[in-house]
Amino acid sequence: SLLRQQSIRKTLRSQEQNQSKRDNMRGRLFDAVALGATLAAPINVAMKFEQSMAKVGAVSRASEADLGKLTKTARELGATTNWSASEAADGMQFLAMAGFKTEQTIAAMPGMLNLASAGATDLGRTADIASNILSGFNLKAEDMGRLGDVLTNAFTSSNTNLEMLGDTMKYVAPFAAAANVSLEQTAAMAGKLGDQGLQGAQAGTALRAIITRLQAPTSAAAKMLEQLGVKTVD
Repeated sequence: SLLRQQSIRKTLRSQEQNQSKRDNMRGRLFDAVALGATLAAPINVAMKFEQSMAKVGAVSRASEADLGKLTKTARELGATTNWSASEAADGMQFLAMAGFKTEQTIAAMPGMLNLASAGATDLGRTADIASNILSGFNLKAEDMGRLGDVLTNAFTSSNTNLEMLGDTMKYVAPFAAAANVSLEQTAAMAGKLGDQGLQGAQAGTALRAIITRLQAPTSAAAKMLEQLGVKTVD
């Protein structure tokens, strides 16, 4: 009976030792997996960034020197904004697709990222909206910051959003620019129409009609404007 008890205790000790070894091995395995994931994370981020910049280079047909400038800018934006370097690179790609040259892209990126953040829109849609409005008003890439400020002020103080303003401006911008109506004035009018429930393309069509008819009023409208003391033509 004593020998049997000793044998049982010996078996139990052996089982405990084996379990301890298995626990240690399992812990080491988990540590190795965690370490591998930790090491892989920055590698994956770097690979994604390189892939994004390669797309920028392909779309913009940038020279090696220009691609170096774009890469440096993307990294700086990733370090100084709420967007990562890879996301900044994606934004560059969208601007390049819109026809922006290297220096234009570099100049426009900070304003576009700020606009995307304020409007809570993705970079592709933001780049599309912003580049269309810049073209419509004959503005330069350097005016992207101004554009972002104006649009942000408009959609945060009226019943509109960035998407709606983008659609409005698409219809009215060329006509406003031809009539020397500023970006600021047009955005303010779009905001006022938005407050009355006229938004997006509907507001753009209405503003376009207003500007066109004021430039060349009918005889009845001209008489009414004259009675009101309003001159629309110098």
